[in-house]
Amino acid sequence: DWHRFVAWGGLAEQAAVRVGRGDLVYVEGRIEYRAWEDRSGRSRTVTEIVADDLIVIESRAGGAEQSTSWKERIVS
Repeated sequence: DWHRFVAWGGLAEQAAVRVGRGDLVYVEGRIEYRAWEDRSGRSRTVTEIVADDLIVIESRAGGAEQSTSWKERIVS
């Protein structure tokens, strides 16, 4: 499953450097739900995981054919 996660502070800085789209990560935190109305008046909702802890399990940097597996804990 694909999920949107949000990180803040030092965890966000490290995640920006080490995590890419398609990487397999373990995220621990809390779930938050947000709702708003867009410019056309439609109701929108989003579910996000606000990260407290993040572990990279598999990185696909360079494409699927070059994927590597390891566990790297990202700390803030």
